[in-house]
Amino acid sequence: MRKIATLLAAATATVMLVAGSSAVSPSSAQAAACKWKMPSSARIVQANNHTVHLTYSRTSRTWSAKAYNKGNYATTSTEVAFTSFTPRLVKFIITWVNDTAGVYTATIDRDGFVTGTTRDRFNPSSKASFHMATRARCG
Repeated sequence: MRKIATLLAAATATVMLVAGSSAVSPSSAQAAACKWKMPSSARIVQANNHTVHLTYSRTSRTWSAKAYNKGNYATTSTEVAFTSFTPRLVKFIITWVNDTAGVYTATIDRDGFVTGTTRDRFNPSSKASFHMATRARCG
């Protein structure tokens, strides 16, 4: 009888711990099953000193992007296309008005942080790591 009471107490403590931690961030099982949603406005910080502001327009249902080099305005997008969005992987392409295109491939960790690599579609040797300053949401 004591063993059952000890096991029950341990199981209750474990459930309370998991429930308490999921209020802060999803548990591993929950994160794997999560349908991540990109924020409607996000800042992407690249290792090559470029920053990209990604914005979703609810009225036109399209994404747009503006790039900044060391804080100075550099260029705008002609198109932003999400080509893959799985439970943990996100891939999108930003086509810029200067005839370049960034291919962004990233993973979403269990807390919603997005990190990855971008490379120029037409010059693959041009690449940089990046992270999104705004987290994805589990929804």
